[in-house]
Amino acid sequence: MRSPALPLLLVVAACGGDDGGLDDADATVEAYAGWATVSYEGALTGAEDLRIALTAFVDTPSETTLEAARDAWLDARTPYRPTEALRFYGGPIDDPDDEREGQINAWPLDEATIDYVEGNAAAGVINDPTGFPDVTADEILASNFQNGEADVKTGYHAIEFLLWGQDQRADGPGDRPFTDYTTALNADRRGAYLLAVADLLVDDLTHVHDAWTGAYDEDFLDATPEEALRRILTGIGTLAASELSGERILTAYENKDQEDEHSCFSDTTHLDIRGNAQGISDVYYAGLDDLVDARDATLAAELDTLMNAMTAAVDAIPDPFDQAILGDDDAPGRVAVLAAVRAIQDVGDGLVEVATLLGVEINTEL
Repeated sequence: MRSPALPLLLVVAACGGDDGGLDDADATVEAYAGWATVSYEGALTGAEDLRIALTAFVDTPSETTLEAARDAWLDARTPYRPTEALRFYGGPIDDPDDEREGQINAWPLDEATIDYVEGNAAAGVINDPTGFPDVTADEILASNFQNGEADVKTGYHAIEFLLWGQDQRADGPGDRPFTDYTTALNADRRGAYLLAVADLLVDDLTHVHDAWTGAYDEDFLDATPEEALRRILTGIGTLAASELSGERILTAYENKDQEDEHSCFSDTTHLDIRGNAQGISDVYYAGLDDLVDARDATLAAELDTLMNAMTAAVDAIPDPFDQAILGDDDAPGRVAVLAAVRAIQDVGDGLVEVATLLGVEINTEL
């Protein structure tokens, strides 16, 4: 989603760039596949560690174990964020026949579909033992997205909500008490729900990781260089040109609405943005940069400049993001947020030029 004031340069790169052949692309393709495997391995390890911390918390709820569970969630998010550069082309994370991204990382989340919210103590499946008698992974998964895209009941952000609760404060994240898992109404069901979605998260990341060490990895490496590069550039190009700059930042900037930010309960959206940008940069510098430099040193230098500008711009977004998007357009936070949008879009446009140079056709629109 782009503002009319921020026009997109051409987002579809036509075939026919003066690539001089792609015989030198094999190392880039292999490096990308290796990066995918290692990155998902880190994300999976983080999810497994998170499940251990959540189990300890549910077994013995206290301020200490709740804080440890929150820390484990924060740690688990760090290796996952860059992997979003591996989306948007039908790979293991968003295979149209077995899509896992929605179960892992869907947002925005209508928290009232899961648990109580301000003004409605009986909201959510946790507080509905009659309509939702069994709090199991299968039952939760069966009801996921049942009432629309915001009916998110699984993944990182469902866990985030169950650990922090709604964010009602300007100066910090949500502040769910540990007693929600001891003396509060439906405390046992809340704990069962938390562990069930933790299991689902581990299962989904295991599936994606295993695909990159098995069948999909083989298919990817056996593809033509043009097809492999199309997938690589589609992933980072779409993340830059549409998903990160538009859906994740510009939408919240325009609406000034906390509900549009990615990790609203823990106030860590600024880290999501930085991690996604890091994924774009990591993929580009896993060998695409060498392919570009061998064909057009000027364009390679331009991409270096754009990547560095993107990193600086996202690092400059103030924390917390939900406060940075507020105020007049000349407020420092909003100025920084809009600068980041433009810097990320510039990278997306630059990646379209890379595709043209390599003779690869991509579409970076969502």
